[in-house]
Amino acid sequence: MNSAEFFRKKAIVWLRFIGIPIAAILFYLLFFWSLPDEYLYLAPLIEGWPIWTNYVLDIVVAIIGSVLISELILRLMFALEHIISWRRHPAWRLVVQLMATVVLSYIVVYVCYNLTPAAPSKADPSALFDDFVLYSVIMGLGFNGVFIGIMLFEEWIASSLEAQELKAQTAKAQFEALKAQIDPHFLFNSFNTLVALIATDTEKATAFVEQMSRVYRYVLETRSQDTIPLADEMAIAQDYIQMLKIRHGDRIHVELPLTPWPPVLLAPMTLQLLLENAVKHNGFSAAKPLIITIMIDGNTLLVSNPITPRSSKEASTGMGLENLSDRYHKLSPKNLTYTQDGNVFCVKVPLLA
Repeated sequence: MNSAEFFRKKAIVWLRFIGIPIAAILFYLLFFWSLPDEYLYLAPLIEGWPIWTNYVLDIVVAIIGSVLISELILRLMFALEHIISWRRHPAWRLVVQLMATVVLSYIVVYVCYNLTPAAPSKADPSALFDDFVLYSVIMGLGFNGVFIGIMLFEEWIASSLEAQELKAQTAKAQFEALKAQIDPHFLFNSFNTLVALIATDTEKATAFVEQMSRVYRYVLETRSQDTIPLADEMAIAQDYIQMLKIRHGDRIHVELPLTPWPPVLLAPMTLQLLLENAVKHNGFSAAKPLIITIMIDGNTLLVSNPITPRSSKEASTGMGLENLSDRYHKLSPKNLTYTQDGNVFCVKVPLLA
């Protein structure tokens, strides 16, 4: 149980056993003192009892009615949350909830009024019933305000916790990306490639260093960002792809769409992690190159590759895709998913508006 749920449960328990009975008594006293003299009782409800017992019985009925109204409103709120969410349709939710509160308050008052015997008074029964309905509706709306306040405060606590968790997950994912790039084995291969290029092709060596520096600079610059434009991610991904191609030659081929990138967002280093994941977990050769396809399908970025198991597996924590999926779960209601359809592994990344 997180702190938001703990707060909500504690607040509701306190309201049920303390807040609502006190509110019922205060509303009854307000109702009593606002009535004209003809509403006062003329005789006790139970023969032989003092007349003040009528008011005690009224308070008991008021408490019971208030508890019924509050519980019905609470159940209504939980039921409506699955039909009309506050986050998606706040205006409709408010209208429906307030209208339902008025109806429920009227029903409770009607039942209590008709099941409770009335003591003799000068009051007009219909006028008295109307006053009961008015005060009960006011009380029901007050309960609504309190419950909505509790819910909003719970949402605020939950949002704060999610923001903290997102920050932690982002830092963890960034660490995975940095570790994947600055891993000694990766650097060793990169420097070996660089040394070989310096000896044979200084122009390519210069390009390799420039691309590597851009990739590392991008990693450092995006450490504090939750999302970045897709165009920026694609630009740095092309540098990383060129590094892979210089390092592995024709054994790796990445297919990119030629259309302009839409103005959408995604988490930093998404493509770098997915490309690194494909290279790490698949075997490839000049005869059978690894083909990685990147394409956009609606509001989803697809990264796929044929599954070609390596003869020897590299050491891996298995946390790369899981961390990336967790980050998107915090950023969007649409989750990052990955599937294996036959011999093709595909990662579906939701693009953020």
